[in-house]
Amino acid sequence: MKQKKISVIIPTFNRGWCIQRAIKSVIKQPYKNWELIIVDDGSADNTKKVVKKYLKDRRIKYYKLSKNKGVNFARNKGLDISSGEHIVLLDSDDEFLPGAFDAIVNEFATISNDQIGMLLFNCVDQDNQIVGKGAENGSVLTYEDWISGKKFSGEKIGVVTRSVVKDGFRFADSKGQLEGIFWYKAARKYKTKFVNKPIRIYHTEHNDRLTGTGQLVRKAKYQSHIYEILLEEFETDFRNLNPKGLAKIYLEKGINEIVNKEAGKGRSSLNRALKYRKDKILLVLFVFILSYLPNRMFISLAKLGHRYKGVLN
Repeated sequence: MKQKKISVIIPTFNRGWCIQRAIKSVIKQPYKNWELIIVDDGSADNTKKVVKKYLKDRRIKYYKLSKNKGVNFARNKGLDISSGEHIVLLDSDDEFLPGAFDAIVNEFATISNDQIGMLLFNCVDQDNQIVGKGAENGSVLTYEDWISGKKFSGEKIGVVTRSVVKDGFRFADSKGQLEGIFWYKAARKYKTKFVNKPIRIYHTEHNDRLTGTGQLVRKAKYQSHIYEILLEEFETDFRNLNPKGLAKIYLEKGINEIVNKEAGKGRSSLNRALKYRKDKILLVLFVFILSYLPNRMFISLAKLGHRYKGVLN
């Protein structure tokens, strides 16, 4: 029987110093029917030089965009190019664990229900500790489970079938970084099987992730925009299924708006956060008061550990 092809998509931007780790984790997989699509989002460092030596392997493809268009554009470019039956995205500073591809193919082989089009696996950190909370092994997750956040939390890695890509599901058209929108949309049509097995190492020992703290300052306006996209489509469902999660969205949206010198909009978002988490009045009030500081001072405080993150959990 012919092996199913796995398409791995790695979006990257100025990650020449670490992308080699991600590439090697693909090459070292015992399962050999894969393609690796690296989409370079206009890097100005040595990424191209690092990747070039691996292009002798015809399974590895490298596409460099002429200018930085954001990680979502890079992800979608990879989805458009991909040809595998199973598709998985990997951040360029992370890596796969040995046997990851075998786990993916074996799990999909056990599924006879066409409604299940996605797998969700655990991740470990660089200290080999499971990140977040996992659902029961083998459980089937619905759209409501994705929104409610009750069955799983923390960093996970998803894999989709070719059908999901053919149906046109793509990441939001925004430079903001909130990949959950893709999964929420796909989950409306396809169910997800949770596999309580880690296949990815989620590296957090540095702060320059595509989804990291520094982006709060550099891309605040893009984050504000993508939260608006999220709320436009999913606010009602979050309000009904996960009001605490909705409060967190509004808090993060408000902080980004304040960083982006839109303090009035930011305070309005903070008020909405308080509406759904009245027990966090001191936290929201604290951020509200800070919003009256000079913008540069507010940014400095926001950079100081990004401490609001997780406080509303």
